[in-house]
Amino acid sequence: MLKRLGYGLSGGFKAPIGASSAYLDSVVASVCCDLDATQTDSYPGSGQTWANLIASPADGAAQTDYDFYLGFTATTDGDEPTFNGTAGDTTAYWSFDGGDRFGLKSGVNTAFLNNLHKTTGGSDFWVAYAWNHVDTTWQNRFFFSTYGYSTTNGLIVGEYAQETVGLTQYTSGAANKTTSFISGAPQGDHIAVASHSHSTNETTIWLDTASGRVMSHTFTTNTTDPTGALTISGGTNGGVPLSSEDKLYSMAFGNEYLDDTKAAAIIAHLETRHGRDYTP
Repeated sequence: MLKRLGYGLSGGFKAPIGASSAYLDSVVASVCCDLDATQTDSYPGSGQTWANLIASPADGAAQTDYDFYLGFTATTDGDEPTFNGTAGDTTAYWSFDGGDRFGLKSGVNTAFLNNLHKTTGGSDFWVAYAWNHVDTTWQNRFFFSTYGYSTTNGLIVGEYAQETVGLTQYTSGAANKTTSFISGAPQGDHIAVASHSHSTNETTIWLDTASGRVMSHTFTTNTTDPTGALTISGGTNGGVPLSSEDKLYSMAFGNEYLDDTKAAAIIAHLETRHGRDYTP
């Protein structure tokens, strides 16, 4: 478990002096959205909204611009992830059946989300998520997607075959992909952070470690907005939703290219919040 950056010798989180909240904006200023199944302010145990914990998103959007429906609408129609556990408990999580997803409640991407995959006016970004994988073999699954599927434009961060985490930019269906290989057993609890810099054409991925793997990653020329709004699990018009093998604890994203120090702060904060050691 990480023991640095404002964390005590026991690993317990200590918010910096003047921190605005107990959420991820207390350790990294660039956070736009912080969603967590273990926090009652994000999900109280019932209802159709998984709520953003960040009162003032770093990109200037409203807090509710990053709220999500369970499914795509305010009504129950069979595509909702299932909440498991007790609201506010560190063991709470979302489960999936292969067709479940979270859709952006507004139905419309912010300017920041529209620009993630672009090569002109593109936004630097990071995506972080903590999950549990039940099976020993990973398959292609979209955790975070502005990609509408088929021949559309957008970006995906997810798990891929051969137990990897990847960040993919899509331009009319043609992909540039970066992956980072997991070390150790594929089952159990994991944390992934993926971040991209448009100015240096680099992607860094941290997978169960606070030391990132930096990869050259030049996006294919693209200036077109994605066709669908951000989806957690799968894509707006299809994609590959999370399966019963995946249990999702939290999802967050922000608007800068991270270094090891900032990624470590995010990971350590989530370790303490969830009571887990994601970086053994």
